[in-house]
Amino acid sequence: MIRHFCDWNAGNPLDPRVLEAMRPFLEANHGNPSSLHSEGRLARRAVEEARSSVAEFAGVDARDVVFTSGATESNHLAVTTFRDGPWLVSAIEHPCMLAAVDRRGQAERIPVAASGVIDLGFVNRRLVAQLGGVAVMGANNETGVIQPVREVAHICAVHGVPLHVDASQVPLRARFDWPEGATTASFSAHKMRGPKGVGALVIRPGSKVIPMLAGGSQERERRAGTENVAGIVGFGVAARFARQESVERVALLAQLDAMFLKALKDQGVSFELHGHGPERLPGALAIRFMGVSGEGMVMGLDLEGVAIGLGSACSSGAARPSPVLAAMGVGKQENLETVRFSFGPTQSEADMLAVASKVSLVVKRVSCRV
Repeated sequence: MIRHFCDWNAGNPLDPRVLEAMRPFLEANHGNPSSLHSEGRLARRAVEEARSSVAEFAGVDARDVVFTSGATESNHLAVTTFRDGPWLVSAIEHPCMLAAVDRRGQAERIPVAASGVIDLGFVNRRLVAQLGGVAVMGANNETGVIQPVREVAHICAVHGVPLHVDASQVPLRARFDWPEGATTASFSAHKMRGPKGVGALVIRPGSKVIPMLAGGSQERERRAGTENVAGIVGFGVAARFARQESVERVALLAQLDAMFLKALKDQGVSFELHGHGPERLPGALAIRFMGVSGEGMVMGLDLEGVAIGLGSACSSGAARPSPVLAAMGVGKQENLETVRFSFGPTQSEADMLAVASKVSLVVKRVSCRV
């Protein structure tokens, strides 16, 4: 059976070019970047070249990039750079960001409209100089809805309040531009066709970092521990291609969206697209199939060779209403009838037609109400 992977927002297939760059550091080149011998210097050079690639992608200086194990760690590390005080955090942040902020103490959620866009008026009213920080993601991982980060960054700059941007979902689907006024931004390699287990926190110069991991001088004493050399090398290559191929990827993913939605309509499938009004990342769709449980859709499509998502991958595993959709005002039944399709640049029109056909089959088969 040919399988169709349509859960790219949870993780991307590794780019073969990335694997090829990583291979020497998984096999022969096993030096520790902190060692002074030739093998260590080779590893250090590879890490710093990757740092420069990630920095160029993010539009910052290489010294501002801290390598981590992924966006979850980056988000938690970002919180340590911010001062004490209450936080404003969007209600649709990834669970790891909400947890990181809540551990600091008082945090108020920024509401979102039915469209999935945060309420800028609320930010304007609540944002005062005494805040510890603000957290707004670049684009939502479930709906793909792009958030007004530049506007928030401007408001934060006016009040002198630091801003963190979880930009994990952006690189594969859009060009990332560092929002002037932002303090930190987090990335994850496996969301841009890189390896799992490596990410980065980009930090504006002058921001003090309190390491969560201590005991070593790695990463300019901001994150102790031997660097994941092979992973970092892969991250650097993935970031370079994400920057170079951004225009082509965006165009292709937008085409895939249109093809898939048209194919569903042609198949006579009834559906509702969440977050369809505002600007949205291409290739990321939160779709409700009326009268069909989301869990049933995921399991039914899996049996038919199609992998899709059910809300955030980090909070999946149980049929619970999505907090993101709930924040958008989606009712419980509609919430539980929603699944996530996310496509990637290796897919084609033939894939979209095949997946739509499988969806039609499962919708007809899975008819139980939630």
